[in-house]
Amino acid sequence: MRIFENLNNMKKIKEIYRFPITVAAIGMNESIKVAENKRIFPTYIAKVNKKILIIDSNNEYEEYEAINPTEAKNFGSTKKAEIKRVTFSSTIKKEEEMKTVFRYFENGLLVISDIINFSREIISIMSTMRSREVDIIYHAKSVDDINFKILQNTNVIQQYKTEYPINKERNEFLYEPLTIMRYLIRDKNEELEKDDFYCSYNILNGYILGDFTKEELEKSCRKFLEMHIYEYPYRNKIRKMSDLDKYAKELVNKYIIKI
Repeated sequence: MRIFENLNNMKKIKEIYRFPITVAAIGMNESIKVAENKRIFPTYIAKVNKKILIIDSNNEYEEYEAINPTEAKNFGSTKKAEIKRVTFSSTIKKEEEMKTVFRYFENGLLVISDIINFSREIISIMSTMRSREVDIIYHAKSVDDINFKILQNTNVIQQYKTEYPINKERNEFLYEPLTIMRYLIRDKNEELEKDDFYCSYNILNGYILGDFTKEELEKSCRKFLEMHIYEYPYRNKIRKMSDLDKYAKELVNKYIIKI
């Protein structure tokens, strides 16, 4: 099940939570994340019927019409469902121009390729965009790169292959599901002989979503437990090998979506 692509899933999430969706796409290979964005754009336009604006800092979306920040300000309020990308005149002016773009964009999807160097002011503006019905997809190489304020406003983590470690203390509530997803992604990429498999963690309801079976998720849960068997709280629940299988099934029931 893919975020945004499945209209019923999108409607279900919006009906339950009543506000726009912010997705963090995490992984080392930027081109794979960009390719996936391009793949879901037509579905978003057709099914959600809202516009898309791309902050194209690295010229990765050149097939779409480019507009400058002033034009993006006007585009921000239009209701026509179309795709445009905004480019900036210079590095010096980029900060102020981006503030303008963010302040005036509403009722659509905003795609951001790089959030690492965002100022506090831009982060503050970004955290208020849900009140203007803005869905957001932003990219990062690791969950540890994401500012806490942005992460607090993130609904879904879309994880691709990554070798960057997860700081358990910094991201305690995300460590377990994201680490399980890493095992799942590694196994699926080996099976498919590709590096573009991803799965998603819905932070709001605690589900792991993706094109995988219940058995594959259970295998990844078991691998996770084997690596953390002597750590709290797992050491209190796993006394013998049969407990390992039992608790792996419990984790599957915890994270798999109930349809």
